[in-house]
Amino acid sequence: MHTLDRFDRQIIKALQENARVSLSDLGRRIGLSTSACSRRIGRLEHEQVLLGYTANVAPAALNASTEVRVQVTLESQTEATLRAFEKAIRQVPEVVSCDLMAGTVDYAVQVAVADLAAYEKLHRQVLSALPGVARLESSFVLRNIIRRRQAMA
Repeated sequence: MHTLDRFDRQIIKALQENARVSLSDLGRRIGLSTSACSRRIGRLEHEQVLLGYTANVAPAALNASTEVRVQVTLESQTEATLRAFEKAIRQVPEVVSCDLMAGTVDYAVQVAVADLAAYEKLHRQVLSALPGVARLESSFVLRNIIRRRQAMA
């Protein structure tokens, strides 16, 4: 992987703020030509520094305005248990993200649902029935303060 220089970092930061910025606007902003920006973006994509582009959608538009953070503790941490849980959690469409954790819980799961009743149903019928689940602890998001994909050092 190529070492990121200041132009690469500026390009990444600009694309994180607005992935639809035009190459000409990007070039003016960071002091490079349009073609130089295009080449650098292509290289960053090829080297898998830039992994893709997404659209941020208002949760209410998807009938998923209730966000829940769920801490999951498994019955055991064997490879088979972890693998079975991870395979099953990938099939739950309400799951926005799932991270294997170090510490007192095994997984941190972010869920988006329509409302409290929808979460109760998901909790009772789906999450608690996932392979190896011993304990679930849920926290409800009252209001999102900052939402970033990645911080740029």
